[in-house]
Amino acid sequence: MSNAKAMKEGRRFSCPSCAGGLRYDIAERKMRCDRCEKTITVAELPDDPPADEQETMEVTAYCCPQCGAEIYSADTEATAFCNFCGSDVVLTERIGRMRRPDGVVPFRITREQCEAAYLAELKHHYLAPPALKDAKTIAHFRPVYIPFWSCSVKAEGEMNLSGTKASADGHWGTQKYTLTNRANKITLNANISQTGILNDASTLLEDEISARLRTTEKDRISFHSGYLSGLYALAPDVPAEIYRGETEATALRNFMYKVKAKLFTPIRIGMQTARQGNLDRRRRVFKPL
Repeated sequence: MSNAKAMKEGRRFSCPSCAGGLRYDIAERKMRCDRCEKTITVAELPDDPPADEQETMEVTAYCCPQCGAEIYSADTEATAFCNFCGSDVVLTERIGRMRRPDGVVPFRITREQCEAAYLAELKHHYLAPPALKDAKTIAHFRPVYIPFWSCSVKAEGEMNLSGTKASADGHWGTQKYTLTNRANKITLNANISQTGILNDASTLLEDEISARLRTTEKDRISFHSGYLSGLYALAPDVPAEIYRGETEATALRNFMYKVKAKLFTPIRIGMQTARQGNLDRRRRVFKPL
């Protein structure tokens, strides 16, 4: 196959009835044929990916010549604007490979629902620039998956606290603690084990937005590139190791919320004296924007 032909074909799922192109339908949560409108579940698609391509998948990369931003899709749909700088330019197109996510949280909000929510919110912003209400702006809405690192943390050690709680111990799941009080100087021996701590894996997304998206991964399912068909995604370009300290701090904070809830007595964290922790597992997850 020539490079030019590969550039136009990319990854494509075909309808079993008419061989038309299949795209993920957010409202139906199924694959829908562009030609005959037949729907099938993602589970009915061919196995994805082949055994020798577990770590990567073939995608079409669209790059903005104005700001350099890239988005990815399993399709080769023509695009004529950039989500990031707003330029009305034809994005350059190439076939490439992207690191395959371990999981995905599929879209649940349709484009129509998104537009309705956006317009309803604008009614509360009387001084909003007219451009935000322009039909052209709304026409540029596009469903984009955001990459996150889903991290697991295991840590154990000793912390110094202060308070009036008597000695106690407790546990939930695989996590446990032993609290010893000597003259209101509390020593807490902790065994922490947490999964699903999410961190933004893209430099293109503002931290304030990503913080609102990373609350949970409870709806995460195994990834199949069918979920990307007709939609778009940002590529992960931030290594998980950057978030080591922040992830461990989040695990500790979550742990202490649990401890305080069980003790029913105010305590505050003093100095952490001997904590050992490690980023145990790191998974790549796509979440909708």
